Amino acid sequence: MRIEKSETPGKIRIDCLTCGNLYEVDDYLQDELTAEFMQHFYEHNRCCPECCRQAEAAAVAAEAEVEQARLISEFPLRLTTAGLQHNYTHDRQSGELFIAPPCRSIAEFIWLNRRKNLLISGVTGSGKSTGASFVAAKLLQSSRMRIRYRTLSQLLSEWREARCSDEANAASRMLNFYLNLDLLIIDEMAGKAHVSESGKEFLFYLLEAVNSGESRTRIWLLGNFYVGSIEEIFPDGDPCRRRLAENFTCVKIDKNNITPLEVYAGV
Repeated sequence: MRIEKSETPGKIRIDCLTCGNLYEVDDYLQDELTAEFMQHFYEHNRCCPECCRQAEAAAVAAEAEVEQARLISEFPLRLTTAGLQHNYTHDRQSGELFIAPPCRSIAEFIWLNRRKNLLISGVTGSGKSTGASFVAAKLLQSSRMRIRYRTLSQLLSEWREARCSDEANAASRMLNFYLNLDLLIIDEMAGKAHVSESGKEFLFYLLEAVNSGESRTRIWLLGNFYVGSIEEIFPDGDPCRRRLAENFTCVKIDKNNITPLEVYAGV
């Protein structure tokens, strides 16, 4: 080990085991109580600040590589757990996962707005479900986000089962689960499901939790919304419209054209 005096009081310069450059450390070698121990320590633990930074960066990169490999291996299961429909995330002929979005303009819009609550209206086949599912799959590939895709009928069926369950607090646990996801996609939101009074309360509570900040979940609502569709779910539509207008980016898809949707006039 090379040792040199330093111009800085209380410091000495020793050579780095990795690069050999001299760098400053505290001079504990002058103290009889610590000299022997620190001599041994410096002989075996000499790493200059730059080499330490490089080692830390390499460790972080290695950890990220391991995590990415783990994400890749777990992706099929996480895709299934999320409930994303196979025909919305995979090519129907080859069965392979979509690499490029089949509905590019819609998927690009959703990707750019992925951190927002969204209401997307469009006729069947317009690409809203495929675009949303493509983006959700990409998010699952690159992160540990907790994502769930449900049609309105599926969600309300789960709610009925939880309400009727003999298991204590099943309904409150379900509500807590959906309020603490990273993303909840509710498809077929308009005109395709009978909504009971309990279901209406559940859906409104989700919107109110977003409005109040109680929910950490981002919500994407997909459906062929039309004038009066809100009232078909909520007899008193104004409170719902107000929460949608204040907390959601609402758009309409028409032949790949994406335009703002006025919730007080268009749904």
